[in-house]
Amino acid sequence: MNIQKSIILSGLLASSSLFAGTSAINFTSTDLADGPVVAGDLLAGDAIEINYNPERLRVCTGSNRLVQSFRVLRYKLDGGEVQSKTLTSGPITIATTADTKTLEYWFHNYSIGSFLCEAYDSNLGANYLVSLKPVVTFSTDIAEAPVAGEINAGESIVVKYPFARFTKCTAANRSTQSFRALYYSFDNGDVLSKPLSLADAEITIDTPAEATSLQIWVGARSIGSQPCQAWDSNLGLNYNLELN
Repeated sequence: MNIQKSIILSGLLASSSLFAGTSAINFTSTDLADGPVVAGDLLAGDAIEINYNPERLRVCTGSNRLVQSFRVLRYKLDGGEVQSKTLTSGPITIATTADTKTLEYWFHNYSIGSFLCEAYDSNLGANYLVSLKPVVTFSTDIAEAPVAGEINAGESIVVKYPFARFTKCTAANRSTQSFRALYYSFDNGDVLSKPLSLADAEITIDTPAEATSLQIWVGARSIGSQPCQAWDSNLGLNYNLELN
């Protein structure tokens, strides 16, 4: 589908969101009844940092020559195999993939030796569970199509678009104004758009529950003394993503 000729670029995002690549889950309260606070979007493919306050769970932490105590973070990605990481005084980082949908996790203290003990911080036995937003990632090579994990209709997705991928028509000075926009449609329907900054950008798109596909492309335009127009659109075909 090539509908670029009927589109007029407009708008410029004033601030940009660089690709941080890490979001955080923070357990700051010492009260086990209090849940975590999430900082930033939890995105599939990003590293997730968990900061845990050890004062929340002080049971089963004593050690001597007859007793060894351990503090462990247990977790599962998409309900899979239980994995473990030793809790330290610093943050714990969990790697995810583009296909990761959920992270389930809990904290486990235990002692072995002459004194056996177990204690959990596990959301009252239900475990802590978070959902990750699907991500559509564009590389810096304009010849490459975007990469995405499984996307379900009705989900919000995040599009990561690096400025270095497409720099045409982005010069700006006293006599020239430059604009970029992310264009998209569902099932080749009405064209929607969101402004793109002249920097690395992350754009959130809400997908309709009834949609089966997403078409996406980027356009740039300059007006003034140096008029210009250019597209990153898969050679006019636009980038097409299936929705489940």
